[in-house]
Amino acid sequence: MATQTNKLLWWAMCFSQLVYIYVVYTMSKTPPAEAPPGVPVGMFVALLVVSITMAIGTILYRRRALVRPIQSGQLDLTTKEGAAKAFTPFILNLVLSQAIAIYGLVLSIMSGQTSYTVGFVAAALALMYIHRPTSSDLQPRLNPEEDGARPRPIA
Repeated sequence: MATQTNKLLWWAMCFSQLVYIYVVYTMSKTPPAEAPPGVPVGMFVALLVVSITMAIGTILYRRRALVRPIQSGQLDLTTKEGAAKAFTPFILNLVLSQAIAIYGLVLSIMSGQTSYTVGFVAAALALMYIHRPTSSDLQPRLNPEEDGARPRPIA
């Protein structure tokens, strides 16, 4: 998973989340033509629930679509086909994590408060760290028996 393309995509998506904070901070320094209407409480709660659900979903999907197949040897990342098969769940997890940061950006633009972006970006960056391409559980095991299970019997 730790190909140059995957690393570059990951870094670009992480950096873009920091740009969201900068954009909202810059917008907060310029006086608006009219006062922002604010964010309805229901919208904040809805986006928060969606974000939490997406976060849990990406972690579970990562485990099912990437970690288990890579660790068990079902998905061989050294082949072109294996790398292509792993790319879709990898990028999907990154995009869904990015969406959480975008929810914070939308809430901040609507309200004029940077705190929404900071909070949602912090959660999204934590997910990006979990989904990083250099994660040890996304690397194939050298010895499949290193999973903590009992050794094979002698006879």
